[in-house]
Amino acid sequence: MDLDRIKTSLVAKSNQEGFAGAIWFGRALSLYEPIALAAHVIRQRTGSAIAPLDLIDLCRLEVVAELANPNSRHLMPEHVCNALNLYLDSVPCYRDSESRRSNLLIASEKHGYLELILVEAIIDEVRLTSPASADLLKVQIAAKRLSEKEGLAEHNQPADLRAFA
Repeated sequence: MDLDRIKTSLVAKSNQEGFAGAIWFGRALSLYEPIALAAHVIRQRTGSAIAPLDLIDLCRLEVVAELANPNSRHLMPEHVCNALNLYLDSVPCYRDSESRRSNLLIASEKHGYLELILVEAIIDEVRLTSPASADLLKVQIAAKRLSEKEGLAEHNQPADLRAFA
């Protein structure tokens, strides 16, 4: 997977979208750049390429927050933590979300739109090399999201109803 080509694709799309679209693609690029840095560090540590689904997982808000934490088990270099924290500082309501749940929902919504832009760019990159793999990636993403939602639903059920689920 060519991380630079994904960045180039985002820049090209921002030029096609007009002013309002360019703002969102610019924000998506501000998320993608530190994600690509983190992916590069992970690739160096593991010695293996980053799979598209793994790159998509790195885009999730809770993963970005964990990677940005200098005390995280992932222990990213300082410049990567700083870049990720700069992104988190730019997400509306994110830093206020610790005190109010409604702010976390707003932050998740804003980040989610940027995450969607990145997922589409990653799928487009996969499609360039293998159209069938891009379709499979879409199925994998959908299955993963569905299992996460089912896990959340199960976790949020009252204890006495879990036996009937």
